Amino acid sequence: SNECYSAIVRKAVEKIHRHYSQPLRLESFAADNNITPQYLSSLFSKETGTTFSNYLRDVRIEKAKELLKEGNQKVYEIACAVGYPDQKYFSKIFRECVGVSAKQYAMNAEEQ
Repeated sequence: SNECYSAIVRKAVEKIHRHYSQPLRLESFAADNNITPQYLSSLFSKETGTTFSNYLRDVRIEKAKELLKEGNQKVYEIACAVGYPDQKYFSKIFRECVGVSAKQYAMNAEEQ
């Protein structure tokens, strides 16, 4: 939960949860909020226990898993929907995080 985050980190986390399908960069967020990327980066890591980009990746992969379980979209459509327009890159990240390919994950979900 994010009650214990500072206002700026809470804002960053909310932005990730709302806009994960869009290209999000720590630098842009910092600039929009008139703070340095270095400051935001250290604050974010200290409060969430992970980096901005890892947090964003984890949110995207969780959303991808939900969509794969629903089973009514192709992998490349899901990749796009969660902010990875490059399907190859999405597949690589998904496999690294989940341990199986996105296709495999979808097939396993169908069997359960």
